[in-house]
Amino acid sequence: MDQEKFLSRPEATHEANKRGLKLGKNYLAQTAHRGEGPPYHIAFGRAYYKKAAFLEWLEEKLSTPFNSTADRIVRRYRRNVGVQP
Repeated sequence: MDQEKFLSRPEATHEANKRGLKLGKNYLAQTAHRGEGPPYHIAFGRAYYKKAAFLEWLEEKLSTPFNSTADRIVRRYRRNVGVQP
């Protein structure tokens, strides 16, 4: 087994919150149930996340930066109608 740190769901939620990304206490369980969450492992009947993979998943959830609310609206519109930027 490699020496990478594993995080329990509460620890992973704390890591996200520490970085200013507020996750509810059940968010990771809900996303795991829907197959939309970060990759996890089961050990001793509990879910654990490799820290590096979890942080990478968090980073992937961030959008590209916006300069204004109008920019966000335009980007959403283009995405919904299939227009490339």
